[in-house]
Amino acid sequence: MSSPAASCGTGAVRHCCPKGKQPAGGQALGYAIVAGASLLKVPQILGILNSGSAAGLNMASFELENIGFSIHTAYGIVLGLPFSAFGEAVIILLQNTFLLAIIYYYAKAPLWRGFLMILLTACGGWFVLSGDLFVGQAA
Repeated sequence: MSSPAASCGTGAVRHCCPKGKQPAGGQALGYAIVAGASLLKVPQILGILNSGSAAGLNMASFELENIGFSIHTAYGIVLGLPFSAFGEAVIILLQNTFLLAIIYYYAKAPLWRGFLMILLTACGGWFVLSGDLFVGQAA
């Protein structure tokens, strides 16, 4: 049996806020994090564009970061979380995707690598958002 405020959160937060409500401070902090995330990758993007080189940057690390932020974004969407709870992942994912595209361009990466990244991201997103993620569980 769950308490009336079980969907509110965990720990102390669960017991202090009414069912279905998020504390105002938490929501404000979430939006502040989203705003801060909008500037996270900008210096790196500008640095690459100004130098015209992606030397020293590892494509695989940016690809893995893209996969991680894709999972984080899909998780927030599937659970129906408020944008303030996962919005930073969306913003960073968009910036990281642009960063990855310019790294591919300057590093003269083979086209198959970019297409593979797009394909994996699209297929993973489709799978998660289709609702087939919980196969075998009773409704």
